[in-house]
Amino acid sequence: MLLRQSGFQLRQRLRHDKEQYCQQVANEAAQLPASMVIRKLRCLGFRSKKTPNFVRPLNEILDQDGEMCADVDTVNKVWHRFFEEMEDGEEVTHEELLRRCDDKHKVEKPPTPQLDELLTLLDLENALRP
Repeated sequence: MLLRQSGFQLRQRLRHDKEQYCQQVANEAAQLPASMVIRKLRCLGFRSKKTPNFVRPLNEILDQDGEMCADVDTVNKVWHRFFEEMEDGEEVTHEELLRRCDDKHKVEKPPTPQLDELLTLLDLENALRP
């Protein structure tokens, strides 16, 4: 009951904050010269029709040879290698990973939450208000 009520209040507060932020941006955009209005509205997610929607690789990513990655496949390979090194180079299939996770959950019991760890409504309200 407490979480349901808190969730409702949280959604109301988020909606209010979003409306307040949009109003603030609109007021600031109204005072700008015409050439700056579009730039200001971009912070609300406004995109120009001329901007392409396709995914572009990040220019800052370098491969092993120090060359900039030119396409998405090369970027993905660099990230794959990076995470392989973090995980000691072990490549695991999706099915194997799911099986390992399932086995681990069967052996170990999930942690039980303690009542003193739960937030009160007052704690939640204080955390959300500036």
